Amino acid sequence: MFVGIGVGCLLAGLFLVPWIASREVANITATTNQTTQVANLGEITAKAERGDAGAQKQLGACCARGQGVPQSYEEAAKWYRRAAEQGHAAAQTALAQLYEAGRGVPHDSELAAKWYRRAAELGDAVGQYNLAVLYVMGDGVPQDNAEAMRWYRRAAAQGSAMAQY
Repeated sequence: MFVGIGVGCLLAGLFLVPWIASREVANITATTNQTTQVANLGEITAKAERGDAGAQKQLGACCARGQGVPQSYEEAAKWYRRAAEQGHAAAQTALAQLYEAGRGVPHDSELAAKWYRRAAELGDAVGQYNLAVLYVMGDGVPQDNAEAMRWYRRAAAQGSAMAQY
């Protein structure tokens, strides 16, 4: 039974890859707190500049979307990286997505995998799922279906609908 489910997940990953690869970078911020108040942008910026990882992640999301600031993936990457280096899992996933898409940073599958892995190890379901997809494709990591299944299962256990498919 588990083998059938595993093969189903792997096949789903293979068929969904074109969709995943073409998704809009706006989805980078899917894990972002959607209630960010642009009116508080000055406060968020001040906190980010003082090193607050949560504020850095929020500011990165604002930059990626052009919410209250000019849209800039380069600026988004800068703020995501600062938060990611402090261990902010959602920022690690967002930074990985920028590397995967080549937005604001050069396309680099190995760096995408590195940041997805860090987020995945911290329990970020999106990072776990995206790392699994990289393992299915052998993109930035050696192709390894067993490792992909391990990460799909972790993401699915957290309720990731894509990983459960």
